[in-house]
Amino acid sequence: MQGENGLTFIHVTPESSIYFPSADKFKGIVSKALYSQPNIPSCTVVIHGDNIKEIDYTTAMGIKNMVKGMRKDNAQVLFQVTESSAVNALNCLEDSVRLCIQEDEIKHSLLNSASNTCTEVYSDGNEVLEGSDPLLNKYNVDQIEESSNTKDNQTQES
Repeated sequence: MQGENGLTFIHVTPESSIYFPSADKFKGIVSKALYSQPNIPSCTVVIHGDNIKEIDYTTAMGIKNMVKGMRKDNAQVLFQVTESSAVNALNCLEDSVRLCIQEDEIKHSLLNSASNTCTEVYSDGNEVLEGSDPLLNKYNVDQIEESSNTKDNQTQES
């Protein structure tokens, strides 16, 4: 489906923390969603981690390998995680994982994407649904663009 803002991204929302036993299922769901896209190089995977309280070391290493594979195909992976233990686990992966703690970081990354659809991925099974930018609605991207233009105009006027 075409998004108003010309963005393609896959929005993944795990229902809970990710531990070793469920890590392979998580990677499988994300990979299936990504590799079913016709234009992988311009695709961004956003893992919205409000429900992720912890990530164990084995899972963190699995995520690192998943992200490395996706990067080889030029896909971008963004994690939005705010729980400190999950942030610490992902921070130890160095540059392999792009960690976005503030919603603004996700918004700006999505605005810089050159693609145009959203695929919503639910962690309750293998269901992958195309949708009309629910993440953009949540992040109110149109307001970000307006806010950015207003700041630019104010800077020029000063």
